Amino acid sequence: MYSGNQMSETPKKRGRPKGSTSFTRVKLSDLLESFGVDACVVVSKKWMEDVGLTVSPAPVRVIAAHTSDSEEPEEKIEFSVNTFD
Repeated sequence: MYSGNQMSETPKKRGRPKGSTSFTRVKLSDLLESFGVDACVVVSKKWMEDVGLTVSPAPVRVIAAHTSDSEEPEEKIEFSVNTFD
């Protein structure tokens, strides 16, 4: 016989296991030794705010659409609509 999920059963848990963490502490000296002083390291924005650092947003580069004056106009399509009542 087949058994479906019944209302009395507890739903399966999803996501990160209880007690696990997404972050860990690393000594700055270990990072410098591994990557050097000019390396870029990814950190969370929340952590940066907590320690008082700010980052200016990256400049936005706008790309204009390429238009040509020599383009020919599009050809029109003739059609008619018939309605049947």
